[in-house]
Amino acid sequence: GRKQPPMRLNRFYARQASSAASSMTSSASQCTPNDPTLLGGVELADETATEKVHSFTVTDRIRAHLARDLSGVRDRKLAALFVSHGECLDEAFPAWLRLAYLGGGSGYRPYDLNMPLTIPRRPHSHYEGDSPLTEHGKVTAELVGHGMRLEKLHPVRIFSSPDLRSVQTAASIARSLRASSATICVEPALMEWTKLRDRDSKRHFLSPKQYRFLEYPIDFGYVPEASVKEIVEREGSPREYHDRLTTFISTTFKATKESVVLFVGSPHLVHAARDEIWQTPADLLSISSSMDPCSVHMIELGREGEVLMNDTPLRHLTPTLYDSLQFASEPSEKIHPMK
Repeated sequence: GRKQPPMRLNRFYARQASSAASSMTSSASQCTPNDPTLLGGVELADETATEKVHSFTVTDRIRAHLARDLSGVRDRKLAALFVSHGECLDEAFPAWLRLAYLGGGSGYRPYDLNMPLTIPRRPHSHYEGDSPLTEHGKVTAELVGHGMRLEKLHPVRIFSSPDLRSVQTAASIARSLRASSATICVEPALMEWTKLRDRDSKRHFLSPKQYRFLEYPIDFGYVPEASVKEIVEREGSPREYHDRLTTFISTTFKATKESVVLFVGSPHLVHAARDEIWQTPADLLSISSSMDPCSVHMIELGREGEVLMNDTPLRHLTPTLYDSLQFASEPSEKIHPMK
């Protein structure tokens, strides 16, 4: 299997476990499972075992929606790309808030070349659970956008989690696509599990208007599925978080009119798109610590409505010496063939 990332990432996510695990134990036992015979408004085969209620994958949900009507998707290309956010400051520099705001002042002072020269002006406490990308993170996201252009994948709509690291990743990809029509739809349904970090940090996300002020191509006409506040207040167990992501992915996949659509969010988003399922907070922390920044996955719809998975839709990216050494020790067939 893939080697573990640098220890700094493991230490960062390990610190989240102590606060997340205690709050999760009580809430997980209180959640009420969804009706197992319904999936996105489509009737499925009866599932009587409670343990199976939350086991529906993305492809299960997509097939359930398509079972009703294939007329809108037959004989046309339809692909959904999923990208995890780029490297962010709290991963690369766990003490960045203390050191960059040394002396308790309000001014941000970067102390490493991998730190952005400027960041949006806001109380530095708002960054505790919502940090920006590093310079390396932005460049990596732009390279992912470049890879999409090489494969002739040109998403017009980019659905992004509302956190700063995801929106900046989406904006970097959009810039690299060189398509003036590509816009970002800020969607709270894609945001990270609300109990994994400080819940109050979710209430301090920048608004679409503030993102537009930063010159990110935000779609003001887009109406999200739910507000950040609504999701924070009703968020339940990790399995319900999985349901939230997979339901939004499948309904958007079926409803989209474009041939390519892009989703940007946490590593959990990409993990769910790969038809993987989690059960506990420990599972979520493991996913976060083991997945590379800007990991990519694609789901395609075949001409007859078959759902196809592609975990290497772009050429391989080796962003750092560490990753280069790790990649060299893995099977060479993982390299995406040049086209």
